[in-house]
Amino acid sequence: MRSDFKYDPETVRRVLSSPSKFSFAQESEILSVTTSSGMCEAGSLFVPLRGNRDGHDFIPDALSKGAIHFLCEYEHTILEKLSEADKEKAIFVKDTLIGLGKLAAFHRSRFKPIVIAVTGSSGKTTTKEILGSCLAPLEESLVVTEKNYNNEIGVPFTLFQIGPKTRYVICEMGMNTKDEISRLSSMAKPQLAIITTIGTAHIEFFSSRKGIAKAKAEVMDGMPKSGIVFYPATGEYKRILSKKARKAGVKLKFVSLTSRIKILETLREGFRLEISDTILNWNLPGSKLLENLSLCIATLEEIGTPVDWIIQGIRNFRTKDKRLDLQEGTYRILNDTYNANRESMLSSLEACSQLSGVDGFYAILGDMKEVGSYSSKFHTEIGKFAASLSNCKGIFTFGSGSISTFKGFRSKAAPSRTAFSFSGDEEGLHSLLESVRKNVPEGSYILAKASRGMKLERVAEALNSVSKIE
Repeated sequence: MRSDFKYDPETVRRVLSSPSKFSFAQESEILSVTTSSGMCEAGSLFVPLRGNRDGHDFIPDALSKGAIHFLCEYEHTILEKLSEADKEKAIFVKDTLIGLGKLAAFHRSRFKPIVIAVTGSSGKTTTKEILGSCLAPLEESLVVTEKNYNNEIGVPFTLFQIGPKTRYVICEMGMNTKDEISRLSSMAKPQLAIITTIGTAHIEFFSSRKGIAKAKAEVMDGMPKSGIVFYPATGEYKRILSKKARKAGVKLKFVSLTSRIKILETLREGFRLEISDTILNWNLPGSKLLENLSLCIATLEEIGTPVDWIIQGIRNFRTKDKRLDLQEGTYRILNDTYNANRESMLSSLEACSQLSGVDGFYAILGDMKEVGSYSSKFHTEIGKFAASLSNCKGIFTFGSGSISTFKGFRSKAAPSRTAFSFSGDEEGLHSLLESVRKNVPEGSYILAKASRGMKLERVAEALNSVSKIE
C-alpha cells in the first residue's frame, strides 16, 4: 500500500520517539509512505512489516528504488548488510507496525474531519459503501476506506488520505484479536460509529460471542464524550454495549429497521420502500441489508445529510467485490464468495431464496474459516437452514468443514433434493464443477458462498465461462 505523506524526517522521528543515532540531511523531505518496496520511489518512507516474510529483508530493494528513509526495528540484522550511508536513512522503532499506526494517528490529529467508524461481524464493507454512496456529492471532501482495508495496515492508509479539504471520513474497522479495534479507534478518533452485528466471525480467537461483543465495543475507546454509536435494535449483547457506553461516556442508539424504512412490497430482486416520503426500489434481496441501510440512514441524519443525497445514494448503490453480485451467464450465479461466517451464510441463503422465488435455487457452499471448535455446529446449522428453505433444490459443499453442512442438509431435506459433498482440493474443485454441470439445469439460480480462503470465486467464474480452471 502507498499514500502521499509529506513530512520532514525529524518530525517522523519525533512522532515515533526515535533516538537520534544519525543526523538527517536538512534538504531531505519525505513525500510518500509505503509498506511495499515495489511501490517505493524518490522521496518514499518505507515501512517494513513482518508477515509471511520479514519486510526488513526488502529494505535494500526499497532504497534502490529511491526510498529516502525507512523504519527499522532496533538492532535488526539487516543493518549488517547496509552501507554506512544507507544506515543513516534508518528511523528506529521497537515495532514497525506500531510505528505505522503512530504516524497515522499523528496525521489524523492535524485535521478536524468527522470520522464515522464502521465495524461488526458482517456487513461492514457494504454498510461503508452505502454511506459512501450517500455522501458522494462531497467528492474530494470525502475519504472512504478502499475495498476492505480495515486492519492495522489498512486503517493507517485510510487516515493518510485526510487533508485540509476533508470533511468526512468513513473508516471500516475489522479485527481478529482482542484490543485490535481499540487500537484502530484510538488511531482514527471517530465521533460516530456503527456496529452492524455481533456474530461469530473469528470466534476461533475468542472464548465466545460475548468475547466478540466486548471486542466490538472497543470502537468506543477512541471516541469523544459526545460520540454516538448506532446498533440494531434486534441485536444481541446490548447490556455489554450499554455498560461500555456508560463507561466511555458515549451515547448508544438502538436503530430499528422500520424507524427509517417502510417496506411497501417484497420483490424477488429486492424491496419497494418508502424513505422520507419517497418511494423507491432497493434492488438487493435479503432483510439483513435493510437493517444495515437503516443504520446508515440514522447515521446520515445525525450529521445533517440532505434527504435528496440519501435518496440518490440509495438509488445509485451497487455491491462490489463478489458481494451478492448477480452474474448472468450459463447460470444465474449470486456470487457472494468474498467471505463467510455463520450469520452472513444464513443471510445469503435467505437472499437467494427471495431472489429465485418460484424458480428455486441451488447453493454451492464452502467452508467457514476461523470458527475453531464451533465448526461442526455452525456448518450443520447452515445445512439445516438451507433444507428449511422450500425453494432450495439442492446443495454442493466444498471443503472438509462443509461435510457437516452436507450432513445437516441431508438430515432435514427430502431424498429427492440434490446434495453432494466434495473435498476442498483441486480434484474436488473439478469434480464439483462437473457435478453442477451435470445436475443443475442451465439458467438456474446458484448461490456461491464461502470464506475467502476457499477461493470459491473460481467456481462462479468457471460455471459461466467456457474456459477451464488451471
